[in-house]
Amino acid sequence: MKNTIVVAGINGFVGQHLAKNLHAHGCEVIGVGREPRPNPELGDSIDDYVVCDLTDVASVKKLRPLLTTANAVINLAGIATTNNDPSETDSLFKINTGVHAVLYSTMSDIGVKARVIAVSTGLEYKTEQTMPLTENSKLQEDTDSTNAYVRTKLRVEQIAERYRKDGLEIITVRPFNHTGPGQGLGFFVPDQIVKIHDAILFGKRMELGNGLDFWRDFTDVRDVVEAYRLLATMPTEKLRSTTYNIASGTPVFGRDLFRLIAAQMQFTNYNLTLNNTSTSPKIYGSHALLSKDTGWQTTFSLQQTIADQL
Repeated sequence: MKNTIVVAGINGFVGQHLAKNLHAHGCEVIGVGREPRPNPELGDSIDDYVVCDLTDVASVKKLRPLLTTANAVINLAGIATTNNDPSETDSLFKINTGVHAVLYSTMSDIGVKARVIAVSTGLEYKTEQTMPLTENSKLQEDTDSTNAYVRTKLRVEQIAERYRKDGLEIITVRPFNHTGPGQGLGFFVPDQIVKIHDAILFGKRMELGNGLDFWRDFTDVRDVVEAYRLLATMPTEKLRSTTYNIASGTPVFGRDLFRLIAAQMQFTNYNLTLNNTSTSPKIYGSHALLSKDTGWQTTFSLQQTIADQL
């Protein structure tokens, strides 16, 4: 039988890739978004679209008939940002926690049996600990000193745990850095592509300092959404955990990533200040549990990911 999957936040970068993945695997895809119409990039990959503000109780009530017939709900809704602007903290908390709390409350009230995939983040982990990071590694504390986005995700996981106790089947995923075709500005790879493009266009030399001295774990968004699909459709008895990392398992140095982008754009007019004393921790996650339970593996190399973005 065809799986009916509700994708909340379908109009975003990840949602577009997820819809195409689900459609390609024969799923019925129902998109949910705040926008009056679905993103044209979705094309024919969705079967229906519902306008809904997931932070509004009255609006979510409209989803009740849909939720009772769905096999799974993949909740991508929310704001993904690394901006820690205090003026935006209140709205960030309201939206990122509200899109989960209101939805789960509604599902609990009507006894929905659909599995939920709740998207958290690999940024929750403390960086000063043994690598690779597993689902049992230490998380950051929900304090004012922690990035506001991370704090919202810590609370999202608390909300999920509360509603698990009420009987909802909620699988929390912690994706690490992911990128790919269509990702907007505000993230490392597309930002560097635009900077290099402008340098080529205006004949400028790029001077790069220590801002690239970091190690991170990057995964192609198309591999990430494959993990979402597998976790949404896998038989319950095969899933031994309620939390799964989604990561490549390989750290990449920021300078090397920039060089890779520059090489594919045939750009050489830059200077990377040498810094052989970098103490930035090598942050990367383990996908061992995810792979064991679902068979998931990465299929896109970082080179292919960047080539496709270009």
